[in-house]
Amino acid sequence: MIAPNMATMLAFIAKRLPLSQAALQAALFEAADGSFNMISVDGDMSTNDAVYAFAPPGDGDASPAFLAALSRVAGDLALAMVADGEGRNQKRLTIRVTSASNVAQARTVARAIVQQQSGQDRYVR
Repeated sequence: MIAPNMATMLAFIAKRLPLSQAALQAALFEAADGSFNMISVDGDMSTNDAVYAFAPPGDGDASPAFLAALSRVAGDLALAMVADGEGRNQKRLTIRVTSASNVAQARTVARAIVQQQSGQDRYVR
């Protein structure tokens, strides 16, 4: 039941170094947009989805190294969810779109392909 923009899943990510709430929220939004929001197992969506990030309160901004690490962790968790997806079969399709005008266009193309590949686990990037 995982489709683009998350569905029927809970993800929790914690870090130990202080970070401002605004910085953590922006970093998580970016990481989830490129990972959790781009997976599909059976094409169905649900309202029971969430990804949370926790950090001690602080005034710090997210460093480029933290942003890269958070994106990497989110991507790894998203792929693990595809691998463990309910009703998944033995195949996984990864779609990479090149030469698109922008990210939105690439995602539209990738999602159209995913919708045609019913019954396969997918990770769209």
